[in-house]
Amino acid sequence: MNTDENERKNILDELLPTRGEGAYLQGPIYFDYGIHTSLGKSFYVNSNFTVLDVCRVTIGDNCWIAGNVTILAGSKIGSGCVIGVGSVVSGEIPDHSVAYGVPCRVARAVTDLDGLEYHRELF
Repeated sequence: MNTDENERKNILDELLPTRGEGAYLQGPIYFDYGIHTSLGKSFYVNSNFTVLDVCRVTIGDNCWIAGNVTILAGSKIGSGCVIGVGSVVSGEIPDHSVAYGVPCRVARAVTDLDGLEYHRELF
C-alpha cells in the first residue's frame, strides 16, 4: 500500500469504524458524523455521496450506490441493493431492490438475470 492509500485507509477507519471488508467509497464523500453509519461488506459508492447520520444509518452487504446520492438520518438500505444516481433515500429499502428517485422508491427486485453473465453487451 502506498502512502496515499494508507492515509485514506486511516481516515476511513476513523470516520467509518463499522464498515465491512471490501467497502469502497469513491470521493468526495460527506458525512455529518460517520460513526453513526454502518456499511456492509463488498459495498461500493460512487462520488458525491452524502450521509446525514445524526442518527443511525445502515447499508447492507453487496450494495452499489451511484453518484450524487444522499442518505437521510435513520435510513436503512438492505443487502444486495442498487441505488440510482441522484437519489435521496429516506426510510427503508428492502434487500435486493433497485431503487431511485427523490424521494427514493423501489422500482423492482434485483434478480439472477441482472448478473453480468447475462449482459455481455457491457464488455
